[in-house]
Amino acid sequence: MDVDIDKRVVLITGAAAGIGRASAKRLADEGWRIAAVDVNQEGLQTTISYCRSVGAEAEFFVCDITKDKSIAKMYSLLKKRWNTLDTIVHCAGVGRYAPFLDLQIEDWQKMIDINLLGIVRLTQATLGDMLSQGSGRIIILGSRRGLEPAPGTSAYSASKAALVGFSRGLAQEVGSKGIQVCLIAPGGVKTDFGGVPSSEKDSRYLDASTIAESVAHIANTPSGTWIRELTIIPLEL
Repeated sequence: MDVDIDKRVVLITGAAAGIGRASAKRLADEGWRIAAVDVNQEGLQTTISYCRSVGAEAEFFVCDITKDKSIAKMYSLLKKRWNTLDTIVHCAGVGRYAPFLDLQIEDWQKMIDINLLGIVRLTQATLGDMLSQGSGRIIILGSRRGLEPAPGTSAYSASKAALVGFSRGLAQEVGSKGIQVCLIAPGGVKTDFGGVPSSEKDSRYLDASTIAESVAHIANTPSGTWIRELTIIPLEL
């Protein structure tokens, strides 16, 4: 079931900055209704300001995706606002790159709780409604490091590799029920991520807007087609 573009609602996590903000702006340019989610209210307000400036309906929801109660409150408010959800773009994520022996269990727990379990929690909270309406798209931002780990990325790579199994398993389970699940695995992106500011990232890194273009393409894929996985890397390695 394809929904009129003027009525489609997309929930984007990590929307206060980086790929999440770029995706919100790109979809707002197309007239999507934007539900921007993050823990950073100031960043969300900046994102929403742009979305509204181009005429899109947009609301922000401060939410911690590691907390079930926070997700439940956010989703309740979203449904009161629009009473529908067509697409989720899971962009929220954290990363710490360091030699294995320099990483603490707390580092592992934080990355797994946000990068993996945050996506699981939010998907559990919203999937039932998508199944009831017989349509939906779940776009998950993984990482090239989930497919090709590098030195110093053991914890981060593990959290993103788990998303590969999760997305593939979920796709097998709900694909025949009208729910498209897609994993995007980009290489390094010019954002303030992983302890390295964007100003220090060169042409070996992708622009967030490039990833947002792919997000928009997948979000607009007709119901009769399905992009399951997409790896995006720069030409200069």
